[in-house]
Amino acid sequence: MRASIAFLVAAAIIVCFKQENKATPTNNVVSLHTDFTADARLDATELSNVVKLASMCGIEQVAEVRTFHYFPTSSRGIEVTSADQMSGRNITYKTSEIFREGWAYKSKQTGSMQAISVGPFWVEGLGIPTTHTAKLFNTVNGFIHVEVETGISTNVADMIINAFTSTNFLVRESQGIGSVDKSLIEGENLSRPDRLVKARTAGHYGISFSGGGSIYECGFSSNKTSVFSVTLPPTP
Repeated sequence: MRASIAFLVAAAIIVCFKQENKATPTNNVVSLHTDFTADARLDATELSNVVKLASMCGIEQVAEVRTFHYFPTSSRGIEVTSADQMSGRNITYKTSEIFREGWAYKSKQTGSMQAISVGPFWVEGLGIPTTHTAKLFNTVNGFIHVEVETGISTNVADMIINAFTSTNFLVRESQGIGSVDKSLIEGENLSRPDRLVKARTAGHYGISFSGGGSIYECGFSSNKTSVFSVTLPPTP
């Protein structure tokens, strides 16, 4: 009798576990996170076509679709980001760059090199997504993920990311090439660092922010994170 009860309890636990872990489709355009610029919005049908194209290229679960400008031109683009695959604080995700007729700075390929497309949207070449690895950070603005170059310790990355997201850093203002002033960095989206790399100077690092094109060289001085210089995006 006890053996039968134990079997039934175990079976119930297994059933509940399967129900709790049942995959939920994420390609419902209503539930997707979107981030559109004012002059590059997608309606529900267009968004559905973009998600379909991304799926054809290997992004099975879409988490976000955003539009952006190819500065300094007026051309616009689309980026699709997959759902995260997590292992501890380490994250793997994929992105796909999608072009649209009338927005893109280039024309769709035809003939033997015909692009993969859905309606007015297409991808270059085979459309293979780019795979990214990142690390998860718990900031005052919530959880974010940042691409961190191999060789940067988790402790150092935590200190730098938390310093910028909490605006607790110093700006070493200087003159000449590579100079940086507070107004320049304060114009960045400090709540969303997106990449942290090693700089040429030992103990210095380069950090960039979502939506920006500049890379700020930073490090530690007086036991506080400091910004020493900036590399601006190229100009035409």
